[in-house]
Amino acid sequence: MRLALLTLLAAAPAIAFDAYEIQVYDGRADEQGQAGLEVHLNRPRGGTLNVTFEPSYGVLPFWELGGYLQTSDGRY
Repeated sequence: MRLALLTLLAAAPAIAFDAYEIQVYDGRADEQGQAGLEVHLNRPRGGTLNVTFEPSYGVLPFWELGGYLQTSDGRY
């Protein structure tokens, strides 16, 4: 128990910050066997162009498999 507590206290904080992408999902999944692709384009005032590709594939009627590929100013 003490070892677990010491491990938690000694752990370094993780840093994950994405200032330009906001996620809003409606809860729908792709139909089984159906592929999809969403493209998000964001350009904050005075900022760089941010492009996000989100491919998806309906594995089951209630489950889809997806990826999330981000680029900022044309660089991956």
